[in-house]
Amino acid sequence: MEHSFASYQIAEMAVEIEKESFKFYQRLAGLSKDKAVKGLFLSLAQDERTHEATFAGIARDAKSTQEVYGYSINIAEMMKFGINKIKEALVNSASVDEEIDMHQVLEIAINNEALAVRVYTEIAHAYLKRFSDVFEKIIIQENLHLKKLKDLKQELGI
Repeated sequence: MEHSFASYQIAEMAVEIEKESFKFYQRLAGLSKDKAVKGLFLSLAQDERTHEATFAGIARDAKSTQEVYGYSINIAEMMKFGINKIKEALVNSASVDEEIDMHQVLEIAINNEALAVRVYTEIAHAYLKRFSDVFEKIIIQENLHLKKLKDLKQELGI
């Protein structure tokens, strides 16, 4: 079954994912007491902010073309799921006063980055050719985020 979406709609959803990811990592940085962990979360937040701006530009450009692409998976549902998971994590972390459950937040972050890689890879296969290099660069960065988060999890022994 093929799922079709206007290219600008997908880019706008990617903007939303990146906005929420930025807030998520900023919040985790604010809750982190370890300097290295805080630095990692701030770095990831900045990358997400850059991705947000990139996708916003793609959405503006794609809106003028009104191009529609087919995907083998329901990209919109996956993206909405990812956005909701990040928002839920933000709400749950808002009530934490003392220490964050690093295992829980790293699992959320790892799952979110893995989802981003999967979704952006699918988009890159169907999306406008002129943006394929942009998607490839973002996918590389998201994979790097995934590795850093997994390494942190291993370093912390969780």
